[in-house]
Amino acid sequence: MKTEDGFEMQFGVNHLGHFLLTNLLLGLLKNSAPSRIVVVSSKLYKYGEINFEDLNSEISYNKSFCYSRSKLANILFARELARRLEGTGVTVNSLHPGILNEYSLIKILKKTLAFILSLWKIQPVVCVHTFKRLNIHLFYSGESLPHRGRNKMPVSK
Repeated sequence: MKTEDGFEMQFGVNHLGHFLLTNLLLGLLKNSAPSRIVVVSSKLYKYGEINFEDLNSEISYNKSFCYSRSKLANILFARELARRLEGTGVTVNSLHPGILNEYSLIKILKKTLAFILSLWKIQPVVCVHTFKRLNIHLFYSGESLPHRGRNKMPVSK
């Protein structure tokens, strides 16, 4: 599937749309400093790679790979934007929201998957309170977080 502009759908929706919106708002964000940009990504970015020879996945399409690539692009964008905006009063961070404790999500998880995860002592629900606190901090705190542009992830106990 492709966007109206001919880009691979997940890359277009998950990255290019946010990239464009952020760039359109940059002037306002700089003039409103201190301000912040929070890019929501995913820890699945680790499985993505950006192949400029096949950016639209026309040679080989894999839905999971395309998602991971779009999230990697988010993180690379956040890092570069943080570098470019250094000293302007605009901070940039990216975060992985974790797996939220939603009834609908738990319904979707298959019993088999929950069992397999339990073998490695991985909880299917990752610390929703940490995510909420991180979001609140990133959105409302006046202080700058260390490692601008780096991806933040909630940690499960």
